[in-house]
Amino acid sequence: MKKNLINFKIVLVFALVFVLLLTFLSSFYVSRVYILVFLLFIFLLSFVIYYFYNKEIVNMYFKDVKLEFNNITWTDKADLRQTTFIILLIIFFASLFLWIIDSILTYIVSKFI
Repeated sequence: MKKNLINFKIVLVFALVFVLLLTFLSSFYVSRVYILVFLLFIFLLSFVIYYFYNKEIVNMYFKDVKLEFNNITWTDKADLRQTTFIILLIIFFASLFLWIIDSILTYIVSKFI
């Protein structure tokens, strides 16, 4: 199992390096839309090739992913609103603090220059 997972990672890394190389080389001659379509095609092709050689491993992986998704517990709306509000407050006060520090340092530096 572990060896096949390593092979899967190797295939993905090879496909990524191949795609990046082709993207770099083709960016001089081809428009961006065609490059994106080509990238999608290369990733799908590499996945299909790997799937045909290791069907049972890929199927077992997706079954495990489905089981893990069933174990997810989502927060309710009240908790989500509360944590979002707290995060926004922290962001506001951190940006206010950085603005004050930046203003003070700008004033000090402008006096010396």
